[in-house]
Amino acid sequence: MSGRSLELRVENIVAIMNVGCDLDLAKLAHKIPGAVFDSERFPGLIFKIKKPRASVLAFRTGRIVCVGMRSEVEALAVVKKVTEILKDAGVNVREVKAGIQNIVTSANLGGTINVEGAASALGKTMYEPDQFPAVIYRMDEPKVTMLIFSTGKIVCAGAKSEEEASKAIEKLRLILEKKGIIKYA
Repeated sequence: MSGRSLELRVENIVAIMNVGCDLDLAKLAHKIPGAVFDSERFPGLIFKIKKPRASVLAFRTGRIVCVGMRSEVEALAVVKKVTEILKDAGVNVREVKAGIQNIVTSANLGGTINVEGAASALGKTMYEPDQFPAVIYRMDEPKVTMLIFSTGKIVCAGAKSEEEASKAIEKLRLILEKKGIIKYA
């Protein structure tokens, strides 16, 4: 049944960037609209971008974490937008280094999964049904973590690209089919 098409949905992308200089977070909090900096509660400056939509955490070291994007294209646009915002706020941005740290995707394999069978057959799993209804599976190659639900829904975290996430989920589907752990209606 592996000829089934796989519909992958990107739930969240985390991009990391470094602007190559230290940031005065207290000063930036006054210059960036809506920015919040309370060093007693959190060591970073927090602000949101409306288009493309993202939340941004900036740290004194120049390291910045951007979350909430839904595509790799959006992630690149957010990195560009954050760079512009910092320059407009008077930051002497040197060299921006950026990359995708994590992509969280979901997919429905279109069948029911015997989660007890998956937990014992896959290895590198955790399954405690009283605590959480899914099998947590750590795949070695590509290096991702998956949540496997009996409904056939899969959540994949840790991929560095949408393509890597797709390959991981397809690999999981083939393993489940080969071991007879997934049943299609």
